[in-house]
Amino acid sequence: MSRNFYQDADAKAQAPLVPDVATPTDLSTTTLSTGNQIYDSEALHNWFGHWRGFAVNKYHVYKAEWETQKSAAANEWQSAKDYSAKNIATDRYETEELMVPAGILALGAFFTGRVLTNRRNWQRVGGARILTSFPSRLVVPWALAATVVSQLLPATWSNAVRALERDVLPEPWVHQYHAAWEHLHSRGFRTRWDDVERTVDASLQRGIRGVREYVVEQMGW
Repeated sequence: MSRNFYQDADAKAQAPLVPDVATPTDLSTTTLSTGNQIYDSEALHNWFGHWRGFAVNKYHVYKAEWETQKSAAANEWQSAKDYSAKNIATDRYETEELMVPAGILALGAFFTGRVLTNRRNWQRVGGARILTSFPSRLVVPWALAATVVSQLLPATWSNAVRALERDVLPEPWVHQYHAAWEHLHSRGFRTRWDDVERTVDASLQRGIRGVREYVVEQMGW
């Protein structure tokens, strides 16, 4: 049941109408130049003053916090720009002339990777499970975009990789990564490439020898 904020209905004929939370003893009257009277309750005045002060205090607290966070964000952004200019974007030509085209082409390469790894594009083609697997869908778009950036912005890319290894990734992890890559390159790719070179060279030598022997036999030398 709702509470009657004012006194009984019989008191409506009596002036002034005073909320029942205020006592008649704390009322004060002020008469304006127009003859109108203003009634003020000390209890209500204190109550409204308390909540007004509370609201103003919270406003100033939140405003100060907002200004602090905004200043911190601005400082972080400026620090990131200074760090990038000092450690990553050191090649002026790449930064001023190639950054935007490379970004556009990298974005195109990313979406190309998304298209290539989309299962719905390979419904009528068999043997595409590896290309449309979850790891491929996660890695291929970023790998294509990174390849474009590394080819068009080689200095910026090298600086970014070095900064990532130096300032972001844990040092033990970086050492393990380099050791694994060196092992894979020296004993994997490099070994296979050397085998291919030796095989091709031997085949060419046999081919040249066979041609020479054939020419000698035909010429009767």
